[in-house]
Amino acid sequence: DITESGESAIEIGMGSSVSFRSIEISGSCNDNFIGVKSGSVVDIRDSTIVATSTGRGIDVGGSSYLNFRNSTISGTAIDGNLVNIGSGPRAEIRDSTISGTATNDSLVSINGSSSVGIRDSTLTLNSGNRGLDISESSHLSFRNSSLTGSATEELIRVTRVSNAIIRNESKLSQTSPDITDVTVSNLSFLSIWNNETSINKVDCNNKGYVSANEGMVIDLATSCTE
Repeated sequence: DITESGESAIEIGMGSSVSFRSIEISGSCNDNFIGVKSGSVVDIRDSTIVATSTGRGIDVGGSSYLNFRNSTISGTAIDGNLVNIGSGPRAEIRDSTISGTATNDSLVSINGSSSVGIRDSTLTLNSGNRGLDISESSHLSFRNSSLTGSATEELIRVTRVSNAIIRNESKLSQTSPDITDVTVSNLSFLSIWNNETSINKVDCNNKGYVSANEGMVIDLATSCTE
């Protein structure tokens, strides 16, 4: 517990290569629980991370790469994200679980021309603004995965010249029926390839566009296909 220090619990410096295998990490801090600086490669497998109170859980910086495999991260992010992929890195999240509270933000943020693949994974937002936030020319592939929880804004936001693909029996489940599942805006694009589960509601504004086969979205705003 280094809550009062204002430092990351674990900081991986620029240009480093680190592998975590079969570990358990828990605690709290004011800054990033695990901070990854530019140009680094981090491999986390078969591990459990519990960030009981933190600014961000895992923060991955510019031009880095995160491979998060068969692992779990849970906890509470205060004024931040449980997982933040920002300023140009790539990340693969597979066979994993992300669960927790983003007090004033999103469970997972993908921003700053970043690219993330989430596959065969489970995401649960206990409370927060949204589950996934894709912005600033970033890309998300969401495959064979589920996102559930209670969001105050929407489960997924795609904005600012970004794109997202929801595919292969992925599931979205919003606790409140009045909250939109996905919003697409500002020259962004959402493609839905989903053969099994319908998405309840998708809204678009400021030239957001959606490609979806008939029946995939129960309530698809007309502005999404104009």
